[in-house]
Amino acid sequence: MKIALKYFTLAALLFSLAACEGVVPSPDPDSEKPVDPVGPVDPTPTPTPKPEVDTILIGVCYSGMGKATKGYYENCLKPCGAKPVFFKYYAMSDAEAEAYVASVDGIITPGSTAGDTTGRSTYENRVLQAALTAGKPILGICYGHQRINTVLGGKTTAVPASDVLHKNSQNGTNIGLNDANAHIIRISKTSLLYKLLGESEYVWVNTSHNYSTTQPGLGVTFTAWADDGIVEALEAKGVLGVQFHPEVLYGKMGISRFLPIFEHLVEQAREVKNSTPAAN
Repeated sequence: MKIALKYFTLAALLFSLAACEGVVPSPDPDSEKPVDPVGPVDPTPTPTPKPEVDTILIGVCYSGMGKATKGYYENCLKPCGAKPVFFKYYAMSDAEAEAYVASVDGIITPGSTAGDTTGRSTYENRVLQAALTAGKPILGICYGHQRINTVLGGKTTAVPASDVLHKNSQNGTNIGLNDANAHIIRISKTSLLYKLLGESEYVWVNTSHNYSTTQPGLGVTFTAWADDGIVEALEAKGVLGVQFHPEVLYGKMGISRFLPIFEHLVEQAREVKNSTPAAN
């Protein structure tokens, strides 16, 4: 009896201690994994954020173009890391032209719209001259291609009668602009355009024009021709001009081979921007 009471008292004592200390949980299977040495632990390093790439601004000489056409230019420049800045009105003085050019990294002088060329030639000449002086790259399209050549001292004349569909009309409506296969051009194999369009010598393009460049300006080289000899592209230092409409061919129709024309302009603009000392 005394022995039973002794064991009962010992069991009660052990139960009391367990109640005070708490029940020891079962071993955690992860508890036997190696642990870091005792001491301060370096926090997880915060990744360094990548610097944002500066958006390149491309000034587009506004010529009364509609919302859809503006969208084509946006579609062409956005994949290249750039965006268009549409000049709200023409440069009325040399100083204003210089201010336009200083606000952007490159220039596009586009095709014309009906009735806008009378005043445009004078005003746009100022912008192009300012861009040439500042060393900003220029892309000329259709009328803009002709205007660059004129500013550099070249000549432009009316397109003679031809079997080539330079301005393809149907019932008075111009459909050449929206026709990716308006006519074929031959491109010089030594030209920049040849490289940009996938090293192709013959390419189908769309055109819509009544005039063309006939005599190259200072430093200008003609680099593409239609079958009837009409000039379809020109090149000079920092300048590329095309008689066709890549903003429609890529920006509207999504034909990828024409995007490099805009990529090249933006690359040139970025190089010029990065090489120009920042203003104090």
